[in-house]
Amino acid sequence: MKTKGIIFSAPMVRALLAGRKTQTRRLLNPQPPEGLDADLLQVEGETRLRVTHGRVLLGKTIPYAVGDRLYVREAFFPRPGLPERLASPRYRATEDRPEWHRLWKPSIHMPRWASRLWLDVTEVRVQRLQDISESDAVAEGIEREEEYWRDYQMPATQVCVTPKGSYLSLWDSLHTEPGTTWSDNPWIVAVSFDVHQGNIDSA
Repeated sequence: MKTKGIIFSAPMVRALLAGRKTQTRRLLNPQPPEGLDADLLQVEGETRLRVTHGRVLLGKTIPYAVGDRLYVREAFFPRPGLPERLASPRYRATEDRPEWHRLWKPSIHMPRWASRLWLDVTEVRVQRLQDISESDAVAEGIEREEEYWRDYQMPATQVCVTPKGSYLSLWDSLHTEPGTTWSDNPWIVAVSFDVHQGNIDSA
């Protein structure tokens, strides 16, 4: 079991807080060679990628394993006038104000003590991005738009008929580099987890 940070955008932090999000998908890096299959092996408490095509390659160690505890890192700033470790941070996902726009610190700089959410990893899989199921798309935290689903690329003008279509729009709103888009169908790591509110060191 390891403890480490994991970065989420403001919409995904809100989905975690609302109880909608219990999965996240991250690009597998490096990608397995084209034409090969991939799955995971548990080796001495680590998760390792196994790539097969008439042979077995024990390659990169995946940075997530069942039992890991991940503290959520998000945009924040400590309340002014107090030392950081004594301050009660403000969080951009739920407390954004125009007058604070210069104060926010990027999520990558959030220290462990400032985190308000942590995740208990329950499952780790590798798969092609387009293999996501409708139920897994819902577990990614996408939002309802009445009887339809949110279109994250054109939220003001259109909606998506299926959860998978909504997740496609979310993924492509975040991943634009060649080889990373939905149509490229890259290999990803799918991480399932239980969400806990509060600082991980208070658990």
